[in-house]
Amino acid sequence: MEIQKELKVTLNLLEKANKDLKQALQPRELFIASVSHELRNPLNCLLGNIELLRLDVKNEKWIKTLANYVAKFYLDRLIMS
Repeated sequence: MEIQKELKVTLNLLEKANKDLKQALQPRELFIASVSHELRNPLNCLLGNIELLRLDVKNEKWIKTLANYVAKFYLDRLIMS
């Protein structure tokens, strides 16, 4: 009988700790979801522009230079917003 009480108390403590942990992680999950969304849109645009450059330009060195410029342009705007 004593062991059952101890197990029940331990189970209740673990359930509370699990609930508290889930609650503590919620702001982190919201932050990650927000940052993921904010980065995904500009990065997809960036990747699309780079792919267009690859289709149109044959000079690989020029593509890399322009791709770096475009990446810096979009990242600067993302940081400033």
